[in-house]
Amino acid sequence: MIRSRRRQGYIMVETTVAIVILGISAITIHGVIREAIRTRAQVQDYTHVRLLLEEFIAEKELQPVLFEDRGQGTFDDGTGRFSYTYSVEPIKVPHPVFPTPIAPPDVRIPKFQYDEGANLLVRVSVTASWTRGTTEFQESMEVLLPQDRFAVPRAEELDA
Repeated sequence: MIRSRRRQGYIMVETTVAIVILGISAITIHGVIREAIRTRAQVQDYTHVRLLLEEFIAEKELQPVLFEDRGQGTFDDGTGRFSYTYSVEPIKVPHPVFPTPIAPPDVRIPKFQYDEGANLLVRVSVTASWTRGTTEFQESMEVLLPQDRFAVPRAEELDA
């Protein structure tokens, strides 16, 4: 009879240990699934924002003439969660001094030519901001366009 009581006590200890292990496993699995859902939502946001930014940049690229401009707004994607700031500005391109190449006697190298007037590029940059829960996120995109897309005001317009 003493043996059966010891056996019953051992079964109780086994059951308690199994329940503790099962509880720890369930909490760990729940945490992993929660993080996977959160990560999936963040990746979905980044993908959505990337498409919104590309659409905004494409609209600017399709305009025949760009003016210097800054602004902000909210993307019209149906959620209203994604806001943006943008700028269209000229940037100066420095002209490096090119060294005269030293050529072997039997090779002729034509002079390097570049456009003296090409000293500007147009930078279109846009930054999207949004929140998920209590965390704020930002993503930026920019493109450089040739200077012939930029409208430079004439001197008469500047004086008026």
